[in-house]
Amino acid sequence: ALAESYPPQCGGVIVELADLRPDSVVALQSPDDPAIAASSWTDYVAGVTGDEADGVLTNVVLTDPIARSESDGLVVRIADLGLTATEPFTLPIDARNITDDDTTLTFTSGQRVEFTLSDDSGEVYRWSEGMMFTQAIETAELPAGSVYGTTLTGEPIGVAPGTYLAKAWITAAEAANVVVEWETTVE
Repeated sequence: ALAESYPPQCGGVIVELADLRPDSVVALQSPDDPAIAASSWTDYVAGVTGDEADGVLTNVVLTDPIARSESDGLVVRIADLGLTATEPFTLPIDARNITDDDTTLTFTSGQRVEFTLSDDSGEVYRWSEGMMFTQAIETAELPAGSVYGTTLTGEPIGVAPGTYLAKAWITAAEAANVVVEWETTVE
C-alpha cells in the first residue's frame, strides 16, 4: 500500500528490487525534484518475481505482459494486467520519446488515452463511450529520452468472457500513428 503523500511512501514491508531497470516498468513515475528523485512509483500493482534474500529481490522479472508499438520516434507500451467482465480495470500506458530531439505532445481535449476491445463482429467496447472531456488544447513536453505515462482506469467492461483484440493509444496528435494492438483474454 502507498501513502498518498508526494512522493508516495511505502505503507508496509519494503523489498529492494536490486536489478530492476526502471525504464522496463510501464508508466513509472518519479518526482521532478532532485532532492526526492530516488523515489519512483506506479499507480498500479506491478507484478514481479525474483530471488529474495534479506529483504532484497535479485534476478527481478516483471510478470505482467507488455505490448508495444513504435512509430514516428515514439514507443508506446501497455502493461496488460488482465481484464474481467465484472471488475474495474487498470491499464498502464506510456510513450517514450526515442529521438534525440525534444517533442511536445498536443492533446485536443482532456482525453489522454483511448482503449478498445473488438471481436469477430467488430468493436464491442470503447473506454470513452458516453464520457465527456474538457475541450481545450493542452500540451505535455517530452524531452529526448523521457516518458509520458498514465494509468487508465475504468468501470467493469461488461463484455462476455473470451479472447479479444485490444487496442490502446495516447490521444496526442503526435502519437496518432502509434496504436498498440494485442490479444487479451477477458475472464
